[in-house]
Amino acid sequence: MRNSIFFGVSILAVITIFIIWDAFTFKNAVVDQGKTVDASIIRTYIEEKYGEDFGWELKNGRQHVDENRFSPYPELLENNMRVGVDLSPYVGEYLSSFSFPMKNKCVQSDGDQTFTFVAFQVNDNWVGDYIVMDEWIPSAIESISKDDLFEELECE
Repeated sequence: MRNSIFFGVSILAVITIFIIWDAFTFKNAVVDQGKTVDASIIRTYIEEKYGEDFGWELKNGRQHVDENRFSPYPELLENNMRVGVDLSPYVGEYLSSFSFPMKNKCVQSDGDQTFTFVAFQVNDNWVGDYIVMDEWIPSAIESISKDDLFEELECE
């Protein structure tokens, strides 16, 4: 009986050690969170998709690379569809997102509005983008030219 108790305690100790080891060696789902990237990496994509009239000036941004395959909640896919980005064909792929603060800001009587350009990449191909209005909730909107958005928001 002592041997079976010792064996049971030993098994529990080994399992506990593995659980603790796993907890301390857990890798965050996002690798390279916030790696700085030059804005020039997206320039060709923007020119091909929007032409010269896009008008936004981008600052250097950040790349967020997920080590897991893209498996979003349905709400995430729906929210992206609302702003013109269909990520459903990329479920199961490795997806990178990029965020580029914009140099342009909208000056309004109740305060300045800043913007961020968000884009997605799969296998080195740009697959979608939208604009974030940094001070508003909800903040994501379909990508449109600076002039069109500033006119719509009545910026000075």
